[in-house]
Amino acid sequence: MSVAKNKTTSEMLIKIKKKIIRIIIEIYKTINDFNSNILLNILFSFNKGKQIFINDEKSILLLAGFDKYGGTRTYVESLLAVLEKNNFKIHFLINKKNINAEGLNLIKDKNINYSKYNYSFNKPINMLLSINHINKIIKKNNINTTIVSEGDCGYYIPCILLKSRNILIEHTIPGKLDRYRQKIICNMKNNTKIICVSNYQKEKTLENWGKHLKNYCSVIYNSGSYDSDFLLKNNLNLNKKRIITIAHFIDYKNPDMWLSIAKKLTEKYTELEFRWIGDGKELSSYKNNISENNAIKFLGYCNHEQIKKEYEDAFLYLALSKIENLSLAVIDALRTGIPAIVMNTGGLPEVVDSEKCGYVVTSEDEAIEKIEVLLKNKELYQNMSKNAVARYNMLFSKEEWERNLISLINPPPPPPENFNKCL
Repeated sequence: MSVAKNKTTSEMLIKIKKKIIRIIIEIYKTINDFNSNILLNILFSFNKGKQIFINDEKSILLLAGFDKYGGTRTYVESLLAVLEKNNFKIHFLINKKNINAEGLNLIKDKNINYSKYNYSFNKPINMLLSINHINKIIKKNNINTTIVSEGDCGYYIPCILLKSRNILIEHTIPGKLDRYRQKIICNMKNNTKIICVSNYQKEKTLENWGKHLKNYCSVIYNSGSYDSDFLLKNNLNLNKKRIITIAHFIDYKNPDMWLSIAKKLTEKYTELEFRWIGDGKELSSYKNNISENNAIKFLGYCNHEQIKKEYEDAFLYLALSKIENLSLAVIDALRTGIPAIVMNTGGLPEVVDSEKCGYVVTSEDEAIEKIEVLLKNKELYQNMSKNAVARYNMLFSKEEWERNLISLINPPPPPPENFNKCL
């Protein structure tokens, strides 16, 4: 009897302890929320209309992170070239967590002024400190416009509170915001714009961040990676018909489907060769999987000139991404007159006009079918090749991208003082 009583007492004590822990956690959350709201209110008070440092200077503060290669790096390089061409003064804000030594060399080689500051926007206190410090840099350097070009644009939402004109460039599909960022973005003002690289991305932004942002979001399609003109060749007559994919070797780029298609078609057509250009952690294991198939090649990292040569010698471009905003690699394929076969995901259907300059497909079998159609129909291939170049010139040319970008960046009249709140 005493054993059962002791067991009951022990169970009651455990329940009481759990209840006390829950109460303590709730008290901590309440205090934390209270403190965070105070910090956010201080942040808002720092960015009232009369305090914004708008001036007539063509001066840019640039926050940008990028890797050794990839779409975000290509975009930053193109952005720097356009800003320099249009006589903007550029001040680069370097966070050592976002940019490596090679990235720093890129800035130094271009003789761009820069500051080093490890800003952070993960908590309200960090937001407050970082925004305050960056505002000092803005004032000191007479900055007119701050541009943020980072992979996770949502993380940089507090930058809309900077005392400058602010342009946030999205490179990923935006997810839901935490409550702090949601409160900040509900205080969006007319001195801020969000650049989306596709209509798909814009729809996701409005869905996840709020419909009130409709007038703040602009779609500006990215351009390709190359400036030089390309002489359209008849790649249909190449001895080896190369089907290329240029991407980080990572799961969302769908390497499993790519390899399955490559195996099936290289067994059937001896003239076909599949080539994946791009590095990744799992690349070595995939290489072992095709060691006996010389028609399937994983080239790993290639530099700018090597990639350019891959495009020039290619027959088709294949993009099977599970998620994609707007692929620079597919845009480059159009520029070089290569028909592209892409999955019906994200912004890919906005790049490829299906049945005009390639195909938008929904499955592995359909991708195989369309590749075979273009292998067998020379006239169709040649028409699609010409249409690819025409579509690039119409929507994705450097001139079109630069015109749209500069029209957004050029300083407008000072914004009104009123806040446009959604709460």
